[in-house]
Amino acid sequence: MADKLDKLLTDYFTGRLDILIKQREQELRNPKRPEDLNKDIKAANSYSNAVENILMKLEDDDTLQQLENLRGQIKALVDMFDDQHKQVYFARYRNKLSWKTIEWTYFVDERTGRRWCNELKILLSEYNIIYY
Repeated sequence: MADKLDKLLTDYFTGRLDILIKQREQELRNPKRPEDLNKDIKAANSYSNAVENILMKLEDDDTLQQLENLRGQIKALVDMFDDQHKQVYFARYRNKLSWKTIEWTYFVDERTGRRWCNELKILLSEYNIIYY
């Protein structure tokens, strides 16, 4: 369980979660279409709402909505903490610093830093934030 939460927090703080959201949007905007032999032939009375169709796809996609909700929930939980907590989270999950380096840089004991990270993980698990 902790490994999944660590991966989730690493994805959030490094920006991988944002990239996954943008990648999913691009997949929905530009779907792969098979080569059509009759692509030059078009019916005279055909009418297409390309923008509306794309917006409907973006709004109805469950994966995209789940990723955006996940990002919003984590952001809300991280914003509950003060700046020193956030600095430790960034150092641990974004910069992947060791606990000794965090201890020397931010003047936070290793046990305190681990406790802060565990508090964030406990909050994530209490709110049933699931990441696949």
